[in-house]
Amino acid sequence: HLTWCASKEIAKSLIAKIDSIVDINANIILTGDFNYNQTSLGYAEMVKKYQDAYDIAQLRLATNGTTNDMGRDYVRQERVDHIFVTDNFIVDKHAIITDIYYYTDSVRFPSDHYPVMSVLRPKNSTVTNDNRNKIKACSYNIGGSTTTGPDSWQNRLSLIYKSILIQNVDIIGIQKTNLSQLNQLKDSLNYNNSVNYRTIGSNINTSILYNNKKYEVCTNNGTPATGIFSLTSNVRDQTNICTWVKMKDISNSFEFYVFNARLDNNSITNQDYCISTLTEKISEIAEFWPAFLTGTFSFDHSISYYARLNSSCIVKDSYWLSPVKYNSDRTINDNYLTDMNNSKRKDFVFISPHFIPIRHGSPTTLYWTKPDNIPSQEFLNTLDMNQAREDIYNPTPYINVTPRFSSDHFPVIVELEYYNCN
Repeated sequence: HLTWCASKEIAKSLIAKIDSIVDINANIILTGDFNYNQTSLGYAEMVKKYQDAYDIAQLRLATNGTTNDMGRDYVRQERVDHIFVTDNFIVDKHAIITDIYYYTDSVRFPSDHYPVMSVLRPKNSTVTNDNRNKIKACSYNIGGSTTTGPDSWQNRLSLIYKSILIQNVDIIGIQKTNLSQLNQLKDSLNYNNSVNYRTIGSNINTSILYNNKKYEVCTNNGTPATGIFSLTSNVRDQTNICTWVKMKDISNSFEFYVFNARLDNNSITNQDYCISTLTEKISEIAEFWPAFLTGTFSFDHSISYYARLNSSCIVKDSYWLSPVKYNSDRTINDNYLTDMNNSKRKDFVFISPHFIPIRHGSPTTLYWTKPDNIPSQEFLNTLDMNQAREDIYNPTPYINVTPRFSSDHFPVIVELEYYNCN
């Protein structure tokens, strides 16, 4: 940590001290609150010696600078919190995490600085992350494809696909998208071939995305083991449905089922029938195989229908079983805005007893839009860092912006472990 507006001589002293401690060819990761923004002389000294992970990241998620003064209604370009690395590292991902939480009816940040995260790997390294016997599952009600306004699909797409990649999600149950959205999302996720997401089902309500480099669809006599069924007595119902697939982990041949359901608030007259159908079909299709169910539902966790599903002995809500929870107590917001503290969970990942949840979370990442609806991830890089300064602590003017979410539902992400007994 360096004091505000520390001179470039302080940066030189820091570099010299590190050089006196480590070997000349050492791999170095240097993190900190430097209080140097990216136009300062001190920062210029730092990047003579090290690389800024922000600049060299292959994937970057940054909808704001790194400070907020505990306020949500402005955007600034300054980054004073940095991760510097020597040139023997590759930076796969870099993110400034702008998640919020609610305290009573107020939106709060955990700190007046946003956390900064990088995913690194040494150059020429043959070591890979060992994620065997783990699945990162997600339920995400993304919402429809509006073409105009601040919540347009084009504004939201960048944040959604980058968040999925930053979180390294394996399998996603997606609700309420059309085919065009689904294809654009898949193409964006596969932008550099480091992953290869494919889709199961093209219904606008319950598609499944999965990383084809880790998983493959099982077959039955040469036919893909996938399907779809209605959750109401109307077999033509395309709103209240469930898509399913049987999958296999390529690394260890572990086989399991994925179900993705949607129950709509406005079109269901008999929720008892829906829950009975859902549990009976899961039991009939998956039998005794491992399975998990993602979905967005017409009821929240306080309603008796939820209790029926959670106590069905077929699947359990991973929320209650996970030892680590992050922002998990709500999954809906006020139509993409931050104004409503709605402590309800309507989006779930239910699991069979074969799985052990180790982490459960609902990222609440913010982005900001200007009055002309341009999102912050686009206009941040166009701000003039040399324009008139307000004062030493707020180097660039506040921008007239509105904080927003990328959907009216938060994603639910669960990291699952399993014992491979296939």
